[in-house]
This record gives sequence, C-alpha cells and structure tokens, in this order.
Amino acid sequence: MSKAAKITLSLLITVLIIMIASIAYITKKNEQYRLASDKCWAYIDNGLYDKAVEYINLAGNKENQLIYDCLGEAYYNLGNLQLALYNFKKAEELQDNIFTAYYSPSLNIHIYSRIAEIMHQKGYYDDAIRYYHKALKEMMNNRKVRARYKADYVNMLREIAKIYDEKGDKEKAKEYYDKADRLANKFKLIKD
Repeated sequence: MSKAAKITLSLLITVLIIMIASIAYITKKNEQYRLASDKCWAYIDNGLYDKAVEYINLAGNKENQLIYDCLGEAYYNLGNLQLALYNFKKAEELQDNIFTAYYSPSLNIHIYSRIAEIMHQKGYYDDAIRYYHKALKEMMNNRKVRARYKADYVNMLREIAKIYDEKGDKEKAKEYYDKADRLANKFKLIKD
C-alpha cells in the first residue's frame, strides 16, 4: 500500500471514530432529555405545573425540543401565554432533531397546535390559521399518527372555521365548517 493510501486510510478511520463517538454522545444526551421530559410531563399529568417548571429550570441545559415543549405546556396550563408561546417557539426552532422525531412523532403536531391556540387567543388570526395548517400537514404526512388524529384533524378544521368567522369571512368559515362536517361523517365522528 502506498504512503498516500495509508494516510488516506488513517484519516478515514479517524473520521469514522470521531463520528461514532459523536453519535454515541448525542444519543446519550437525547436520552437524558427524553427522561427529563418524561418527568416534566408526569408533573403536568398530575396538574403540578409549577413543579414541572421548577424541575426543568433546576435541570439546567434546556436546548432540546422535548424540554421546551414540556415547559410550554406547563406555562400554558398556568395561564402564562407569553412564556408558553416563547417555549413552544423555541421547541419549533429545534424541531429538526432526528432523535426527537424518533421518540415522539406527534411532537410537532402538539407544538404547532398549541402555538395556533395561543395565537388565536391573542387575536393573531392569520398566524393561528398558518399554525393550524402546519399541524394538519404534519398529521397527513405522518403515518404513525394519522389514524390517531382523525378527531383532532376535524376539530382543527372547525377552529380554522371559527377564526374565519371571527374575522368576518363567512364564506371561508362555511368552507371549513363544511369540510370538517364531511370528514366527521366520513370518520363517523360525533360532532361536538
């Protein structure tokens, strides 16, 4: 083997070792985030929203979509829409993490729908509609969650219709109400 080939092979092996070590580190770090997120959600599931916020803030590094999503949910339930929106937006910024997508394929749907709800409550109707559409698109694109979200899909269409109604666009409102009703009948859902 030539000297150049040996150097190339040595460099390739070094790069491979660095890549493997990096993947192992990232995997371990993401597992820590998932565990912290699970504990945060356990607090939320028990109505202990302040405890969820306290736990995450004490945990330190929050630069993960799972963590920001959980914090957003805690603040949302505490009625602090500004901090909820901030955390959901941070979660949205960090959404391209392959490990997060693996752990929770419905995470982006939750983030988008919560941002839409907050925007609607704050009167930012066009932003709310845009985020509802992002959530609907995620539902359609993700086979793992598509069947689970039939009722949510219909309800989001109704929320969009309600927003158009509030904006005074009765024609668009009717279009979305009709679409929601057609799907509800197709899915055999009871209208709420």
